[in-house]
Amino acid sequence: MSKKYNILHLDDSVLFLDFTKMILDDDRWAYHPVSTEKEVEAYFKQHKTDLFICDLMLYDESDAGPGVELIEKIHKKYPSVKIMVLSARGDDSLRERLINKIVYYATKDLRDTQLKKIVISLLEGDTI
Repeated sequence: MSKKYNILHLDDSVLFLDFTKMILDDDRWAYHPVSTEKEVEAYFKQHKTDLFICDLMLYDESDAGPGVELIEKIHKKYPSVKIMVLSARGDDSLRERLINKIVYYATKDLRDTQLKKIVISLLEGDTI
């Protein structure tokens, strides 16, 4: 890839963000981990974003509502941004609700090599 991409990743677990940062450390893109919705909004206002990775269960491990609502909001406001869900929850009803708003849905039990391969494919426009 000759272009430098921007990846924004929202997860309320700083530990998971640190782990993902190690996996996605790559010269082909800039990886920006954030842990609050406020940081997401500020980042989108200031930077072009190629891929937004979002957890669903933000702030409450039993409620995917905030993550789903944020994805719907981001998709509406920034329709050209690719959105990937990376969540501990693999609920089919959530996948169906988000099907037209996201490019990929994965659970957090991915192997590190799988995650990096998926991100490369999404940024390059390949099919997965």
